[in-house]
Amino acid sequence: ARRVDHVARALGLRELGDLSGAVAELRRAVRSTEENALLRMFVHGGIVDRMLPLVRGPGGLAGEQVDATVAFLDVADFTAVTRKHPPESALRRLNANFEVILPELESRGGVVDKFLGDAVMAVFQGEGHVARALDACLAVRQRLQGLAWSGGDASPYAHGVCMGVDTGPVLSGNVGAAGRGRLDHAVLGDVVNTAARLATVAARDPVLVSETLA
Repeated sequence: ARRVDHVARALGLRELGDLSGAVAELRRAVRSTEENALLRMFVHGGIVDRMLPLVRGPGGLAGEQVDATVAFLDVADFTAVTRKHPPESALRRLNANFEVILPELESRGGVVDKFLGDAVMAVFQGEGHVARALDACLAVRQRLQGLAWSGGDASPYAHGVCMGVDTGPVLSGNVGAAGRGRLDHAVLGDVVNTAARLATVAARDPVLVSETLA
């Protein structure tokens, strides 16, 4: 039988340096992947994809005017819950509603622009954005009502939602202080303000729309 000897050769300084560099690059890649995944938990992926070319380009704070439909959905009477329940319980109830609301918005092409306490703002663009936004709001109402009926008065879904919707031109872009490393994506304009006001005066569950949509 032939004998084969395995000989381990000590690595030279150059090879050690190359290996160390490769390990450092791998660590940076892993960290970048983890940070990107974390970012997308807090910022909708569609917003991240639109922001990156703007931030990297010469016009990092440039914006654009687009036609869109904006929907505000406010979990009804939730302020009282924050007074009656411990923080963990209150947040669990609120997030249970958002876990139902977001899939209905996003499955119809809505981009969750931001959470504002116990409310969520979604922006719909592209073909049929008005119909998709209204359909999403109606679907949210139906889902929450069904869950509330099966769960009873103690259900976290029993609050219902107050909804306001408006459509028209909006300004979309990055706002903040780039020099301080703080930027946020924002959608601005009368349409956003109107939808927000409608949600604040809407009764629980009906979708209150602007005169533009009436």
